[in-house]
This record gives sequence, C-alpha cells and structure tokens, in this order.
Amino acid sequence: MLQKLRRQTEAISDPLVTTNSTPRFSTGSSALDSWLPGGGMRRGTINEWIAETEGGGAGTLSLLAAAQMLGTAPQRHSPNHDHPPTHAHHDGPMIVVDPGGHFHAPAAVACGIPAERIVWCRVTNRRDAVWTLDQALRCGSVAAVWSMLPWNLNDRDARRLQLAAETGQTPGLLVRTASAGRQPSFASVRWHVRSVPAKPEQIVPLPRSRSALPPINLRRYRDLRVTHVTMPRAKTSVARQAFLAVTPDAMLHDLDSRPFLAARSNPVSHSNPAGDTATADTSTANTHEKAAVHLAAQLARPTSTRRENPPREPKRRAAG
Repeated sequence: MLQKLRRQTEAISDPLVTTNSTPRFSTGSSALDSWLPGGGMRRGTINEWIAETEGGGAGTLSLLAAAQMLGTAPQRHSPNHDHPPTHAHHDGPMIVVDPGGHFHAPAAVACGIPAERIVWCRVTNRRDAVWTLDQALRCGSVAAVWSMLPWNLNDRDARRLQLAAETGQTPGLLVRTASAGRQPSFASVRWHVRSVPAKPEQIVPLPRSRSALPPINLRRYRDLRVTHVTMPRAKTSVARQAFLAVTPDAMLHDLDSRPFLAARSNPVSHSNPAGDTATADTSTANTHEKAAVHLAAQLARPTSTRRENPPREPKRRAAG
C-alpha cells in the first residue's frame, strides 16, 4: 500500500514517472523486447496478440509471455542472461477468463506455467466475461490475466479493461481474432501473429549476444512452428517485423528474417517441385491442430448417431 501511494504521489509531480518506473516483463523474445521502450511490456497495460491465421501461434506467444511474468518460463540455459535482469516477476496466480472454451490447460503447462498457479474462470456470455476481466485486472495480487476473446470489444468495454489494468497494475494478455486487428484499441502493444511455411535452409537462428554456448540446431526438429510477428502501429516506434521459431519443448528462438524476405521477393524459389522430400513445411503442425479441434467439436456435439447409407445411383434404362 505504501509503495502504491508513493507511485501515485510521484505521478502527480511528474507524469513521466508512471511510465518510466512501471515494472516490465519480457515477451520471451529478445527481438520483440528490443522494439519496446524499456525492453519489455509494462505491467498495468493491456497487450493483444492478433491471430491473423488459425493456429498461427498467437496463443502460444501470449502464454510464453505470461510465463515470463510469473517467472516460470522454460530456460534453455540457466544463467543465459539473454534478457535484462530488471524484468519483473510476480508470485501471484494467472487468471484465465475463458468465454469460448478455447483454453487448453496442457498447452499452458507446456509453456512453463504451473497448473497450481492457474485460476480457470469459465463464463458463458459477454457480460460475465467483461465483468470477470475487470475484477481480475483490478486485483493487485494477480500476476496476469489471460483470455482468448471470440468476439470484438466495444470502446466502452475496452476502456474499462484498460482502466482496470492501470488500477491493479496487472497486465492483461488478450488473444484476439483477425477482425479485431482492424479496429481501434486501447491496448498498449498489439502483436499481429500468423504462421508461415519454412524450408530448412531458411531456419537460421540469431546468435545470442550474451551466451557463450553454440547456437542450437533448429533444423533437427520435425514439429517446428515458425511465426511471423509484426507490430504495424505503435506509439513510440515504427512498423517492425520478426520471424520466431517455437520448438516442441515451448522454447522461443529468434530467426534471421533475411531468408524469409528473400523468398518473398523471389516467389519461384518458394515453390515446392514434385518429388522434393527435403523441404519441410512447418505449417503441417497447424493443419494437425485444426483437424484436432474440428474432431473434438464433432465428438462433443455429434449431429447424428445413426450411420447414413450412401445414396444409390438411379438405374439406367436400356436403350431401345
């Protein structure tokens, strides 16, 4: 309480103190952190991941950022110091507001979020979802609030969530649909995420500046997911883009963007000739993910339990 009062009094005398002294947490990517003032996302703000493609990795990136806030993110090396040590951690739980039933708890655990620190709130309508988000964001003992919203927010609800996050100094991590990315937002940061196919020769990890260990060989992974992240509009920076690789063990790696940009400028090299078995299309993992979702929906709500016989072809009459 005393620290909160000190921040409020300092903000009255100097408004810049609020943004400069607010604790920050990493996105899990050094490239994305370098785009943000202070090298990370600020607590007390709303951050959105816009899913430009289905199963493109927006949910995974948001959960990895939540693990950074909780201080439980998986580390490839224990003392790597890739991210600044000033990033804040919180010992509280992560509140999950799930209005569409899309939250997959094993995926969150795989991203480094302990199951005992997840509070799962299942709501059935928009009104209850906004109310739950508002109350969770206002609670200072909560580490982060995560939600995948299946619908767009109006200006009143978006402003309400922003004020709630500022009141509780709790970060809101929202996964939005592609249509939400074309509307104005009160979010402090917006990441546009989509999946991209990648050939093995395109997967070139960026060297870690403060790590003495050799770079990891990402080409040996069969289920490697490559995502394209852009920040087209920001208050303090120009439009940027980055390519990230997510390994099956939920590790995030920054990739060199030049091979992907070169393939875009030369569409012929991006084609896959017949019989070429060396080309690895990372979008197959997303295809499996979509198929699993559709199958689960069919099993949960079967349209019919009766097996339908195939239609019979009409008999043809003999000529003459």
